[in-house]
Amino acid sequence: MKVQTALISVYDKTGIVPFARELHKLGVKIMSTGGTANLLIKNNIPVVKLESYTGLPEILDGRVKTLCYKVFGGLLAMRDNKEHVKQMEELQINSIDMVVVNLYPFEKMMKKKGLSLDEMIEYIDIGGNSLLRASAKNYKFVLPIFSSKFYNDIIKLLKEKKDVPFEYRLNLAKETFLFTSYYDNLIHQYLSEKTEKTLYPANKTLFLKKMQNLRYGENPHQNASLYSIKNSNKIQFKQLHGKELSFNNIVDFYATANACAELDKYFKKTACVIVKHRNPCGAALSDSVSSAYSKALQGDPVSAYGGIIAVNKKMDLKTAKQINTRFYEIVVAKDYESSALKELKKKKNLRILKIADYSSFLKKNSVFNSYGNLLLVQDKDNELFTELKTVTKKKTTPKDIEELKFAWIICKHVKSNAIIFTKNMQVCGIGAGQMSRIDSTNFAAIKAKQAGLSLKDAYLASDAYFPFKDSIALAAKYNIKAVIQPGGSIRDEEVVQEADKKKISMVYTAMRHFNH
Repeated sequence: MKVQTALISVYDKTGIVPFARELHKLGVKIMSTGGTANLLIKNNIPVVKLESYTGLPEILDGRVKTLCYKVFGGLLAMRDNKEHVKQMEELQINSIDMVVVNLYPFEKMMKKKGLSLDEMIEYIDIGGNSLLRASAKNYKFVLPIFSSKFYNDIIKLLKEKKDVPFEYRLNLAKETFLFTSYYDNLIHQYLSEKTEKTLYPANKTLFLKKMQNLRYGENPHQNASLYSIKNSNKIQFKQLHGKELSFNNIVDFYATANACAELDKYFKKTACVIVKHRNPCGAALSDSVSSAYSKALQGDPVSAYGGIIAVNKKMDLKTAKQINTRFYEIVVAKDYESSALKELKKKKNLRILKIADYSSFLKKNSVFNSYGNLLLVQDKDNELFTELKTVTKKKTTPKDIEELKFAWIICKHVKSNAIIFTKNMQVCGIGAGQMSRIDSTNFAAIKAKQAGLSLKDAYLASDAYFPFKDSIALAAKYNIKAVIQPGGSIRDEEVVQEADKKKISMVYTAMRHFNH
């Protein structure tokens, strides 16, 4: 099908003049509306104003420009259907072979602050969306063009082949429906935020926007990509150096950033977290980046190999030199001294990431996990505790409470069943992902011993209640000082009695943090 007539009506006029000029040179008749028509005429491109063809003026402040049977008949008529052709002749409807339309910038306006609902409504495009959908439906005979990214390809095809091949037309139709569906999803999202009383309505739409391809998935034979669920072209970090990220890198990065973000929120000190396979293997608070890193590494230097480091301050040269003596996959910081960045870049493959705002990781959000054709959706676990209540005879001091908060935050980010030992704002041992809590307790103590760290006067955190007193009895052998746990077991009284017997303080949080 030869392109003989094109309807052009664009909000974003980027590239439209040269594109229309090339169409005119190819003998394409151009119809247009409003500001687009005036722009093309100003640039000496012959245009038929749409209202002179339809016999209808633009009305309602431009809300109605193209919604007319002579326009949509020209778009939807099947040229190889004799009855359609006959009706077109009777009604004096001309074929329209190309529609060039981009829509009112609803997405851009969503990001502006202070716009009222009435103002936003005026950025909902009706005519343009309808033109694109009609054109895409009749793709065998009509070309829907919704973006300037297609202009060069279209001109090239028309010059070389005199037409656009079927495969290209079909793909363009697919892309058009994806585009209009995304546009409608934005509107739905905006109105939902204005009206929904729950995050989980009867029907929930998701629109995924690809941000980048990843090196590979969990394993090299698996492909993977990074998508944004919300209407954003931004991700929460900036990569400054190193190989492209893999699936596992992203998973471990977010585990590290979330833990570091909570330490940054609740403590004024410098925080460092080291994560390996989604589990913290070291964490510490201190007065400098170098000291925090050294203390975090000391907690489990073996597991830290190939892990991810995050600090909540600017990376300095001293720490960068320390880091470069070992192998890590990723280093994350709020910023980097130029000398520190230069030092870290000596490692060709080291991924260097920058997080300007750790608080963005603590925003209220939904978490998605897919299993087969099912999608589990839950609130992001941004809470910490309901209360801090000492339930033993031995009471806690303010210093104890601060240390227990630190242990509790790290414990929250370890895979269940999780047991953590800390001392002097330093993780000493972690028992992660064991099937029983006593095994996690034993494993955490073994890790502390392997690191050469004493558990005398240490603090213990458990992500869920103790079903039996055995973990307390085991921890008491190491002369620990205090325990923090949710409480809620049918054997709570027995567990507290064991703590009293061993002269250990115990604090309830009334909130558990399973991390599956």
